[in-house]
Amino acid sequence: MKYRKKVDRFNSLMSYVLLCLAVGKGVGDLIIGRNGKPSLSVDFKNLYFSISHTQSLVATAISDSPIGIDIEENSNVTAELISMVSTNGEIRPLGNRPLALLWTAKEAMSKLVNEDYYSAPHTSLVINGEELIDESHPSIVLEYRTCSTHTFCLASLIREEISIEYVDKFQVIEFLKNI
Repeated sequence: MKYRKKVDRFNSLMSYVLLCLAVGKGVGDLIIGRNGKPSLSVDFKNLYFSISHTQSLVATAISDSPIGIDIEENSNVTAELISMVSTNGEIRPLGNRPLALLWTAKEAMSKLVNEDYYSAPHTSLVINGEELIDESHPSIVLEYRTCSTHTFCLASLIREEISIEYVDKFQVIEFLKNI
């Protein structure tokens, strides 16, 4: 992956390390395919993954079925940006949820199906209680978490049990020593 900023190159590398940690071993080279979607040079049966990073956080999702993940700093997603990729019907029901919820949902869906789902005509996101649903693609299951600084969304074709694991620098260093 080609990134201009050093922090982006580092976070991309950390995404790869997290993927290796999740699998428990080295996973070979990342190959960049159509629309920038990464795949592995080594075939792991029934291993699907998605990676995302911001300036300050890195996320890696793995599953035995197709999956997409996105994480974003809430302050990076402006009303102007969201108005370019969302309809008023998608924006209005957010209430006090961060605008990044729409962005991460569209990005996670794009990664899941390897297509452009940013454009408003492709999605019809609604919130029903706490559940986020795309009425245009009801087979896509969306799970999200928000906090004061970040939002992440996971898109899959089956309801996943989300397990969030925080990895510290000591776990990364120990893993790197052993590969």
